[in-house]
Amino acid sequence: MEFDQLKEQVKKIEGSFKSNLSGQKDYREIIYYEGELLKAQVEKDFKIPLSELSQKMGDNSDPELGNHGHKRSDYVLGWEKVEDSFTFTLENIKRGKKLKLVKCPPVFFPHLAKLLPVFVEEMATSA
Repeated sequence: MEFDQLKEQVKKIEGSFKSNLSGQKDYREIIYYEGELLKAQVEKDFKIPLSELSQKMGDNSDPELGNHGHKRSDYVLGWEKVEDSFTFTLENIKRGKKLKLVKCPPVFFPHLAKLLPVFVEEMATSA
């Protein structure tokens, strides 16, 4: 297989993954909230445990998130500067691993999208 053909196949695969992800309602919601905060030029670091956000919604349970046995209480949702721009982050505090929210496995999106309105409200009242 020629190099150009291989490059074209890689682009097709990447494109199909990206379009599948962008079609998810929860993913679009995450992008929407991130865009709104960027448009408003919110440039202050803010972090809050997922368990605290869930409690504010009346949910005191601690279910497993993802597929690795970690509980909701093991994660912190943040708004912070990564590289040159502010973005949502998700940090596993037990493992010390942090990712941009949009780079997290899609299995997290439904749960996190529900928490974003509460997160933004908490960030606004913390000023």
